[in-house]
Amino acid sequence: MELMPFLSHSKTNSMIYNTHIHEVLSKELYTYLSCELNLTDNAINLGIKQSHNECAPISIILWNLGLINLDQYRQLLDWKIKHA
Repeated sequence: MELMPFLSHSKTNSMIYNTHIHEVLSKELYTYLSCELNLTDNAINLGIKQSHNECAPISIILWNLGLINLDQYRQLLDWKIKHA
């Protein structure tokens, strides 16, 4: 039984397309993360690095790593909408 059929080898070329564009962390967002969400520089830098490695928004990465909780995640999304 094949456990992961989506990883099976086939003769056709298959690619995974990701539409996420690397997010540029503005000075304002960095300040918000640091001052309002009380993240350390190391936590923010880890989030930036993982965001680029995984091609995912930093908000999701910070939550996924447990660096922010669900309420902080929602606050961050609200902040990003207001400052878009």
